Amino acid sequence: MEIKTIEYDLTVCKVKDEKAIDLSKQFYFIGKTDEEIREKIKRYALDNDYEIIEPSSINDPYYSIGPQEFISLIDGAKLVCTDSYHAAVFSINFNIAFYVADRNDYRLEGNHVESRIQSLLNQFGLESRYYNAIREFEAECDFTMANINLAKEREKFNKYIEKCLDI
Repeated sequence: MEIKTIEYDLTVCKVKDEKAIDLSKQFYFIGKTDEEIREKIKRYALDNDYEIIEPSSINDPYYSIGPQEFISLIDGAKLVCTDSYHAAVFSINFNIAFYVADRNDYRLEGNHVESRIQSLLNQFGLESRYYNAIREFEAECDFTMANINLAKEREKFNKYIEKCLDI
């Protein structure tokens, strides 16, 4: 038995009012990062005619979206700026350019979110996608190494499942 990548159509999980946003101009941000990074995100979006979608903000029309809509927003984004581990994972899976920034509300002793994100970026050769306020955004992202590593991880998973199921 082999588990393969499944090609699928995300139209079943698109946001309900797709006409409300222009996906060709979508700029997606999740989280509570510091004001300096937020200002750079706003400036970049304005300079590139991108719309910022921020479903973590109670003022955003997508505040109460579910997991399927969350995934469809990432899949349709031009660039994802996030502090979310899961948004980074889906960005890698969909090969959507992204940056991960520190989360202000998690800068506590014993924080495991940022170490998890660092491990993810290291595992897929995407360390350059960790964002700090010193540098500028680059919308281009080379996923070549990430895709190779992802294929290896899928193969390891397939072997594990085969072993567990004794096939």
